Amino acid sequence: MRILYILLLITLIFSGCQKQNSGEPILVDGSTTIFELSKDWAEAYMAKNPGTKIQVSANGTTKGIADFLNGKIDIAESSRKISEEEILKAREKGVDVGEFYVGFNIYAVAVHPENQVKQLDKNQIKDIFSGKITNWKDTGGKDSEIKVLYREIPTGEYDYFLENFIHLSGNIDINKTLSHIKVLKTQEDIVKEVATNENAIGYFFLNYLDNTTKAIAVAKEKDGTYLTPSVENAQTGDYPILRPYYMYISKYANKPIRDFVDFTYSLEGTEITKKNGFVPVPLPEDKNREALFEYI
Repeated sequence: MRILYILLLITLIFSGCQKQNSGEPILVDGSTTIFELSKDWAEAYMAKNPGTKIQVSANGTTKGIADFLNGKIDIAESSRKISEEEILKAREKGVDVGEFYVGFNIYAVAVHPENQVKQLDKNQIKDIFSGKITNWKDTGGKDSEIKVLYREIPTGEYDYFLENFIHLSGNIDINKTLSHIKVLKTQEDIVKEVATNENAIGYFFLNYLDNTTKAIAVAKEKDGTYLTPSVENAQTGDYPILRPYYMYISKYANKPIRDFVDFTYSLEGTEITKKNGFVPVPLPEDKNREALFEYI
């Protein structure tokens, strides 16, 4: 009888730690960038599984991760890797975090179609956007000052391209750092400016690229292979300018949560990823999703 009581107590304790499939919705929150994608995943999954409810919100990556660590939501979606500070908080709270790499955006570095420059290596791009190279003649082009285009960064946000690829601090005052730059509000604005200014160079997601601009072929190193941005080049890992997105769940997440995550990697799930302008993560050859799952 005592053993039965202990087993019952353990079951109750474990049940208190994890939401079971009792009609409670799966709560998803985090990155505003992938909100529409997440919503479409959820709607498609619920259509196939009427007994499951999923609520998707978009209160930002930092809040999403914080709410996940505090047990307020089941899945945190993030436009950056979880930070060391957040990992420490997870350990303090006894939360075993699982990380999934769910997709990515491809950055195109683009110039005017009449620009003579067709390719740049990573270091040249960094030097242009950080102000070390200021004239196209230093990259094989004509003798003209480079007009560097940046996207306006709202207060409290950061620019992945600048911080993770160019390595400019988010606190840097772009207007004071470079005199030959132009700051624009949106990616659409950058596309329009590149299309009309022969000396301009800008960056935006690949789905914004059209025939009014020209994508630069990029190499990881000066003597490397120069590749234009494409889904194929990105999925092989050869194209170097990508922005990844992540999903964080508990190591002990219940079956409904894990099944939803599995769905995002399914044929239907990856088609939804593509329709939303993102590149899905290819599964390993053995189709083992767990190979994409990392415990932190």
